[in-house]
Amino acid sequence: MPHDASTENAAKDTDQAAGGGGSGERTFTQEQVNDLIAREKGQIQSRYADYDDLKTAAARLAELEESKKSDVEKLASERDRLQGEMDRAAAENLRLRVATSKGLPADLVDRLRGSTQEEMEADADQLLELVKPTPSLDGGTRHVAATGDMNTLLRRSAGRT
Repeated sequence: MPHDASTENAAKDTDQAAGGGGSGERTFTQEQVNDLIAREKGQIQSRYADYDDLKTAAARLAELEESKKSDVEKLASERDRLQGEMDRAAAENLRLRVATSKGLPADLVDRLRGSTQEEMEADADQLLELVKPTPSLDGGTRHVAATGDMNTLLRRSAGRT
């Protein structure tokens, strides 16, 4: 326990009151010891009087830092989500451009694979090879009327147009 000037003065006062007179041996009454302890306790308490306030402020600061941290984490998560959406939209845009430039049917746009325009164009070429119309096996002799009703079709087939 550190001694300051007031503690030393208190000890001298109690020493003189005990009748020691500086002879080297000190004797104190219980009341004097209690008084000395009470003074020391009061000084220590006055030094740390704002301890509870500081403890409360530190807890509040920790709470604010935690809430800011969670805000930062929320913003980072939102940023990552939006970045993903942007990447998906860019890929869809590229697929649509490639499909349009290659003349790929709209039903096959989602089928295009690749991460670059060149890869998607190569995939579109492969798809077009798979879905190109097959030549007629009858040499084109069959002709299907695109317009008209059944009566018109029958008259044409009978040669009565």
